[in-house]
Amino acid sequence: MLDVLASIFGVLGRAEVCGGIALGLAVARWRRGSVDAWWVPALVVVVTLIEIAVKSMVPQAQPPEELSRSDDVVPLLHVTFAGAFPSGHVARIAFLAGIARIPTWLAALAVALMMISRVYLGDHWTSDVFGGLFLGLLGAQVAGVAERRLRRH
Repeated sequence: MLDVLASIFGVLGRAEVCGGIALGLAVARWRRGSVDAWWVPALVVVVTLIEIAVKSMVPQAQPPEELSRSDDVVPLLHVTFAGAFPSGHVARIAFLAGIARIPTWLAALAVALMMISRVYLGDHWTSDVFGGLFLGLLGAQVAGVAERRLRRH
């Protein structure tokens, strides 16, 4: 049962789902009067592209297939990379949690659960999820700086 719950939660970190969430955040910001809301989905794409580039350069092998507990609960696009570092699921959730205007405890809980689920399911090593955390938080910091600069102009 825990495998299924972790797999369902993992769907939230998929690129397609995070892209939709980012688009929803951009629309919400646009409706509140922010004409520069386009950067939210654009930066999710940038974080994902950086993730793919790093996975291509860092020779961190995926955990062995026999350790995987993941259930394909929602059949979406699945692309396998040779490298496992960093976790894109964690990077995208950390980025969205860092830019969404939600309580800090809720953002931290979402990121922590994603990190735990990726390791528990055997999809990533611990170093992978911390790499994803760093990438996502870095992207959120860049977004915060960009947003403040856009407001000044």
